[in-house]
Amino acid sequence: MAGLDTRYVNSTGDSMTGTLVSGKTIGAIAAAANYAMSVGIESAGAAGDAAYMTFHRVGAYAAHFGIDTDNKWKVGGFSAGSNSYEIWHAGNFTPGNYLPLTGGRLTGPLQVSAPSPVVVPPNSQLWITANGAMSATVPAGRISIGLDGNPDYGAYLGAMYDPASVHGVVIGGRFGGVDKHAIKILAQTGAVSVLNDLTAPGKITGGTVRGQLEAVYSTVGGTVYFGSDLARYITNDGTRFVAAGTDFHTGSNLAVNGGIIGGNGGALYLRPVGIGSGTGDCLAQSNGYFTAQMLATKSGVVGGLLCKEGTASGNGVNYSNFYWDGSQHHAYVDQTHLGTLSFVSDYRIKKDVIDLPSTWDAVKALRPIKYTQAQFTPPGQIKAYAKESLRVQQLNEENKGIEGYAQQEVKEIKPLFAADDIERWGFIAHELQETLTMSASTGAKDAPSAVQSPNPWTVIAALTKVVQELQARVETLEGVA
Repeated sequence: MAGLDTRYVNSTGDSMTGTLVSGKTIGAIAAAANYAMSVGIESAGAAGDAAYMTFHRVGAYAAHFGIDTDNKWKVGGFSAGSNSYEIWHAGNFTPGNYLPLTGGRLTGPLQVSAPSPVVVPPNSQLWITANGAMSATVPAGRISIGLDGNPDYGAYLGAMYDPASVHGVVIGGRFGGVDKHAIKILAQTGAVSVLNDLTAPGKITGGTVRGQLEAVYSTVGGTVYFGSDLARYITNDGTRFVAAGTDFHTGSNLAVNGGIIGGNGGALYLRPVGIGSGTGDCLAQSNGYFTAQMLATKSGVVGGLLCKEGTASGNGVNYSNFYWDGSQHHAYVDQTHLGTLSFVSDYRIKKDVIDLPSTWDAVKALRPIKYTQAQFTPPGQIKAYAKESLRVQQLNEENKGIEGYAQQEVKEIKPLFAADDIERWGFIAHELQETLTMSASTGAKDAPSAVQSPNPWTVIAALTKVVQELQARVETLEGVA
């Protein structure tokens, strides 16, 4: 500007080409309660005026820095656009109150106000770790959902440690500051437990449970009481039921799909048609009696009436079954046919009746023998034993490691007939058939699933006919004499 000395800065505004050195300041910043500045930046004084200075990289970028209208240190404007960014410093930021993006540990609750959800992006993890040791009764690392901001009421999701070294997850509720009813799912086995107050047993109402179910529940004046653990394991074919501890107790009545009822007297009715119908029902009584219209073994499964020597001895390993074919009552042990039990002789079941012709030559051809018993098991029986053993082994393997499952015993294959040195008299069954008639013995020679037995009536009839012939001859000889 004409007439001005370029050695001085114009008070109305100018540009310096050298260095500006201000006056010296005295004391600490915190001790300067008012103007003690050597260089100061003042606003124009209006409420909407900020006090700031501008930094400019010529041709590149520029921004303002200073105290904004809300009395906070900020940077912005110019190249930053219509934005102002607060400067975080020790006066308004405490690092210990915040977690870095790299992760950290919360020492207090994390609240998310509805309707804003917590979103965990794919391939990321949200970890809630336990503050202290986990146990079977204290869920840790929990996420709580409070009601109206009150932590004493609501629900929670937490981790739990089972005594059997199996970790699990607990979903439960909280009422009055106490953890209440919960569902525990074990990670290793998939077992589901329902609990009251986490430590006491719980109950399951409605719904469908697939797989393993453990329940321990006691009610006051209710309908079901489980005195101990009741564990149900259902195999792929839906046939297996295993109970642990005290199996089942009914304080009043129990209904499962309207099919089972019980009473205080100890009797348990199984009513497949419905509680109100006695059609096809069975009764288990407190004296150990089981009453049913019919006892039947499932088709295709080795079973029947388990053998027992007398009333007080232990059970054997073989099953007995009986079958009526319309004329004879057949007896079976496991898969082996041993013969018939009934020798009916009523005239009303006979037709084509004629006198037996001479059996003189046939009886003469009979071969009475004496013998001792040999060890023997029919081939069909051995095959059935092997099939059943394989089924049990596969079932044990499928349920291996499942909590509460009792491994089934693979029965030892023992001979159906044990060898001894007892002298016996009799006949060989198939020889009776060859000499007399096929009905003289049951079955057929070398049948894979049968042991032949003689028909005493056939032998008695043949011997009686010979005695009659001998009587006639004796009487004839005595008459001649």
